[in-house]
Amino acid sequence: MGSTRQHLDADGRVALELSGGFGLADSEELKQALSGALDASTGVLVLDISQVDAANLTFFQLLFGLAAQARLDGKAVARRGGLHPACSGAAAEMGITQQDFDQAFAPEETR
Repeated sequence: MGSTRQHLDADGRVALELSGGFGLADSEELKQALSGALDASTGVLVLDISQVDAANLTFFQLLFGLAAQARLDGKAVARRGGLHPACSGAAAEMGITQQDFDQAFAPEETR
C-alpha cells in the first residue's frame, strides 16, 4: 500500500510526496490526494515519486491525468527527484518513457 504526504516546501509551494507501492486498491485514495494537492497549489505543485517502488498502469494514468488537469488549470507539476528503479522498470514495460515524464513533469530545478 502506498502513502501520500502533502506539505509546504521551503519555498512555500505545495509538495506531494508519494512512497511505497500503489496498486488498484489505492487508486481512489491516490486520485483524491493528487486532486487535493493540485487544488491547494497556486501555481506549481511539486511532486516527489522517487520513493514509489511499485506501480501499475492506473498509477501512471492518474499521474499523467494530474499533469493534464494542471495545464487546464493554468498550473504546472514539477518533478522532485527521479524515478525509483522499480517504478522506472514498470513504466518501461508499459511503454512509458523518460521523455513522456519529462514532457509532463518538468524537473523542479527548471521551474
